[in-house]
Amino acid sequence: MLASLSVVRDAQGEPLHFIAQVQDITERKRAEEDLRDSEIRYRALFENANDIIYTNDLAGNFTSLNRTGEELTGYSREEAVRLNIGHIVAPDQMELAQKMLHREEVPGEATLYEIDIITKSGRRSSLEINSRKIFNNGQPIGFQGIARDITERKRTEAERKAIAEIVQSVITTDNLEALFKLAHQAINRILPAENCFIALHNPTTDLMHYDYWVDKFDPVPSPASMAGQG
Repeated sequence: MLASLSVVRDAQGEPLHFIAQVQDITERKRAEEDLRDSEIRYRALFENANDIIYTNDLAGNFTSLNRTGEELTGYSREEAVRLNIGHIVAPDQMELAQKMLHREEVPGEATLYEIDIITKSGRRSSLEINSRKIFNNGQPIGFQGIARDITERKRTEAERKAIAEIVQSVITTDNLEALFKLAHQAINRILPAENCFIALHNPTTDLMHYDYWVDKFDPVPSPASMAGQG
């Protein structure tokens, strides 16, 4: 309850009577408490989420970042709020980032996409992002996003695909040199393998023969004895 007391006075300033007003503010206080509880729960969810939670304005400037975002990107939230998406998105992914930033979207609608970023340490990471525009009085003011690190998942998928390609090449290719070249191309898609060699052992001569050799600087070595390979 909220009570107030006022005094009614006569022309000489003498009190004639008192007026008391009592207002039931129970519902208002309950609403304020519910709002505080909701804010506390949201803050706990924001800070303890296993995924990255962030916000940015329409120009792509970050306005908030949670703890997981700090850990993955390497940037503290103080550093993050001074960054634009252009500072962390992989250069070859900027066209996609700009497209997502300027997309048309209605309130409540979310967009799911994948994009690569470069962390503060220089490591490339792949993210799956679910983001939506934030509106105020019907006008867009920014974006809220949840991002999940899918780097390991994408690497596993790429490795599985490379192995499948090599197996398929073994089945369909009858030329050994062509097979080695296809295997090299498959491997090079998942890890740096500009320089690559494949050596085969001849049990009759006990020599290692470099049947496939790609090197920018060194020539193909001569066959070498297995005894000297230890």
